[in-house]
Amino acid sequence: MAEKNGDVEIATIEDALGLVRADENGAKGARPDVPTSQPVTPDGEALAAAVAPLAGVVEPVAPSADLKRRVLASIAAETRLEGMRERLRALTGLDDAALTELLRAAEDPAGPGWTDGPGPGIRWYLFKAGAARDRAPSALVFCEPGVTFPEHHHSGHEWALVLDGGAHDSSGGEWSLGDVVEYDANTRHSFTTGDAPLLAAVVAERGVVLPER
Repeated sequence: MAEKNGDVEIATIEDALGLVRADENGAKGARPDVPTSQPVTPDGEALAAAVAPLAGVVEPVAPSADLKRRVLASIAAETRLEGMRERLRALTGLDDAALTELLRAAEDPAGPGWTDGPGPGIRWYLFKAGAARDRAPSALVFCEPGVTFPEHHHSGHEWALVLDGGAHDSSGGEWSLGDVVEYDANTRHSFTTGDAPLLAAVVAERGVVLPER
């Protein structure tokens, strides 16, 4: 199909791309070399010619850091950390609605609900685990690179799921993405991040005892 503009015949985008609308098959006729039940693949040169006039119409502008943070935070619960949903469910005992809220919070340690943790470069998001975990004190913990989370005492059993990054534990262990780390009651430890930040979900029966700041 083409449109007249004065004496110049301008191909529509459908013609430029070699496409045939379904309702035009009868009038325009099917291409002899392409079954009518199959879509027509656009020719590379025709596609390039069709989109070439768009180049330079809008000058590209790099998004601000704040815009990138907000956009990522708005979509990342369905992307980067969504694969951890079932592991988080097993760890925390939370229902779907609470898990979705937790995943969204996990994407932005500078966002609502996060507060300063027990040392420089540490942020946490405090919440209660589900009924299956007896509403145990729990937290998302974010540590910047090269930060040590101070030594603390476990009043009960503790589980930690590494959502991003890793750390070196004072007991000699190494934490990596996806690890579930467990500690018995009445134990103490600290941990230190490496070159990348750490994000972990922690469930602590009866909480932990931190040093006075």
